[in-house]
Amino acid sequence: LVLGTRGAIEHVGGESVSTIHLKNARVAARQASGFASAINSKIQAKDIKIGTEYVDAMNPGSGITAWASTTGDCIISSGSVIGERGIKSESVGQDCARELLKVLQGSPLATVDEYTSDQLVPVLALSKERSVIIAPKLTSHARTNIDMMGLFTNRPITVLWPPVFRKPVPFCRGNSRRYPYRGRGQVSD
Repeated sequence: LVLGTRGAIEHVGGESVSTIHLKNARVAARQASGFASAINSKIQAKDIKIGTEYVDAMNPGSGITAWASTTGDCIISSGSVIGERGIKSESVGQDCARELLKVLQGSPLATVDEYTSDQLVPVLALSKERSVIIAPKLTSHARTNIDMMGLFTNRPITVLWPPVFRKPVPFCRGNSRRYPYRGRGQVSD
């Protein structure tokens, strides 16, 4: 897996989900509307589409998640934002848009979001091929996964700090328990 260049944002998608208890209040639709109004003027994408769904559950609740796909085959997520009693549904959608924009605009080189980077470390470490990802930051979960993979394989993981980022960014091509920091965004073979 080599995701070394993000590319331009092509599509923004997402899913706004609410329980059927909240269907009359149109919670899922209002979350999606809040997301769209907060992101439309900030991102140039071919299309922005947030689906809505009402599901059966024992207790009322809602949430929304969104992602952007790029010309560089990257999918960058906002994570999930959960609705709360007393918080307007539109505000929940706007919070989701802010989280996505934080990665897209705040880390313009990132090819994955922090949540995806955590999950990709084992895949990259076990891959026989050279692998590269660029994350907005090196999370404690990613560090833990790097350490855990160091127990299973001797392949190195190189973590670099490109000058554009103010936080560590993992460029992975294997695995080790150490975090050798070198270069300015380049991984040598």
